[in-house]
Amino acid sequence: MAISIQPIIKSVFIKVSDMDLAIQWYSKLLHFEYEKENDFGNIYVIPLTNGTNILLDSHNAGEVTPSPHELFMFSTDSIDEAYKELQELNVEIVKDDYGEIYRDNKVSFINFKDLNGHVLMVCEEHAE
Repeated sequence: MAISIQPIIKSVFIKVSDMDLAIQWYSKLLHFEYEKENDFGNIYVIPLTNGTNILLDSHNAGEVTPSPHELFMFSTDSIDEAYKELQELNVEIVKDDYGEIYRDNKVSFINFKDLNGHVLMVCEEHAE
């Protein structure tokens, strides 16, 4: 039997209230330049290096209700460098009972918010 739904995430939608500001914010965070061919008006495609796309979506957004839980996780080779960069970009970091950076022997991660208050994560996996 053929698999109709493949275990592959092609794209992730993020609702945004202001497309221009969202493109600027994510371009600084992810170090990309605006590409006109990725702009479809209410959708802006951010191609990631692993083949997945982030789709910024302002279609019928109006008042955006942010996700209080992590939508997805970015990867980093250095959580401390990622923390420094988030601070330089004045990104709101979510503090929890462990502080701003969670650390254990397997992972270190930071939860932070985008312009619309969606919680995102950046994570460093440690070799065992």
